[in-house]
Amino acid sequence: MKPDTAANDKIRISFNIRKPGKAVTIFLSLVMIAVLGVLDYISGYEMSFSIFYLVPISCAAFFAGAPAGIFISAVSAVTWLAADLSYGHEYSHIAIPVWNMIMRLGYFILHALLLSKFVKLHGITRNLSITDPLTGAYNWRFFEEVMTREKERSRRTGKPFTLAYFDLDNFKSLNDSDGHSAGDDLLRTITSEIKRVISSRDLLARLGGDEFIILLPETDVGEAKKVLRRINDELLKAMDRRKWKVTLSIGVIAVGDPSLETDLMVKMVDELMYKAKRAGKNKMEFMSVDTGKTDE
Repeated sequence: MKPDTAANDKIRISFNIRKPGKAVTIFLSLVMIAVLGVLDYISGYEMSFSIFYLVPISCAAFFAGAPAGIFISAVSAVTWLAADLSYGHEYSHIAIPVWNMIMRLGYFILHALLLSKFVKLHGITRNLSITDPLTGAYNWRFFEEVMTREKERSRRTGKPFTLAYFDLDNFKSLNDSDGHSAGDDLLRTITSEIKRVISSRDLLARLGGDEFIILLPETDVGEAKKVLRRINDELLKAMDRRKWKVTLSIGVIAVGDPSLETDLMVKMVDELMYKAKRAGKNKMEFMSVDTGKTDE
């Protein structure tokens, strides 16, 4: 079942901004620099446009990383110098505009490096907040967020989605006989094997202990049976290779009514999982939620 701590968790996770490709980002940044260079030339040396070069630099560093940010910084500094000299700004010594360009370049690069570092650290922090530290599977918090989006999509498209809740049979016996390190290794193996089978649009989350849940978007019972039986087969093979006497009890629901609360759906699929356990373990129980009909 859902961890108690998650029930009181009010934190909400924002989703990643869809980033353009690096080539597109660099191209758009160069276009912005060209426009700024023209404006810099037209306005003359008495009006400074230096700060506006931070816009394309920030875009490059944010969306394409530090190397792109440094490159755009260099282009921005050279563009400023070219616009300044082309306008006819006279200096007492040629080294002065070069020095000014170097100073701007240093600030531009520092800005790009700091921003790219911030983006990297933000990504690491965000990843830690939505994943299980032991297995790398997503946690309940992120699962709730994705479920909200999936229910909205199901409501728009009319397509069902499937939830599979599974628990490891004899997991406690393995922990008692081989130690907790073997149990941790088993959980990591389970996660890696499932990730290898499911598609990139599917989601695997660990709810705590040896309980996991899988979300299969736009998938009905028939399609889910194929995917989950393949997952079960691959996991049993992995267990056999490691000589782990562990199987899986799985409850599966195909949801055609996206108005149901996430907690209720999880409770329903959890009960199906326990039904599989009571039936002798190493089994799967399927049900279509919109009809309430149990499928064999």
